[in-house]
Amino acid sequence: MPERGQTARGRAEPRATTPFPMVVERGLSPGDAIAVTSFPQQLLTLRVQRCPCGGRLSLGPDQRLEAQGARTLERMEARCARCERMRPMWFDISAYHDDPAAHGRFDELVQLLREGVALMDQGAFAAARPRFEEIVAREPSFAPAWAKLGICAVATDNLPLARRAFTTAIGLCPMEATHHMLMSRLLERVGETDRARWHREVAEALDALVDDDEA
Repeated sequence: MPERGQTARGRAEPRATTPFPMVVERGLSPGDAIAVTSFPQQLLTLRVQRCPCGGRLSLGPDQRLEAQGARTLERMEARCARCERMRPMWFDISAYHDDPAAHGRFDELVQLLREGVALMDQGAFAAARPRFEEIVAREPSFAPAWAKLGICAVATDNLPLARRAFTTAIGLCPMEATHHMLMSRLLERVGETDRARWHREVAEALDALVDDDEA
C-alpha cells in the first residue's frame, strides 16, 4: 500500500492549487446566471469575483446575448490576472435590457453611497444608515453598501443587523479582506473569539495576497 500522500507508483500526489476554497464561482452556466439591474452593476459584479487561485478577473473579448424564454442572458468572458485562466460569466440582464434608464438608476445608488459615506465621516451613523438600506433594498448584490450598513449598525448598537450585513458582504465578496476584519471585530465584541480569530486570519491571509495585476 502506498504511504499517505503518495500514489501507487510512489509519486507525491499533486497539491491543491486553490489557496481559498471558500471561493464559489458564480455565473458559470446559464442556469446560474447572475441577475443584475444595470451594465455598471454587471461590471462591478465581475470585478469583485475572484478566481479560485486568488487572482482578480478582468473582462475578456467575448460577449454575446442569448434569449431563454422571458429571460435575456449575456455571456461574458473573464480572464484571471494571475493564472490567465479564461472562464465564462453568465448574467441575467432581463431587468435592464433595452431600458435606457438603467444606467441612471445605478448612478443614483452610487450617489446614495457617497452621501452615506460623507455622513459617516461626520460621525452621523444613524443618518447614514437609511442611505445604505435603500441601496441594498434596490440592489441586493451591492456589497460595499452592505459593509457600510454593518458599520453603521455597529455604531448604533444594532449588532444583529451588523452581523447580517457583514455576513451578506462576505457572501458576495469572500475575497475582500476588509469584510472579514469587520466581522472579526464584531464577533470579538460579542464574545465569539474562535470565529473572530478565523475571520481575522482570513483577512490577514488575503492582505498578504498580492495579485499579479496589483504588484
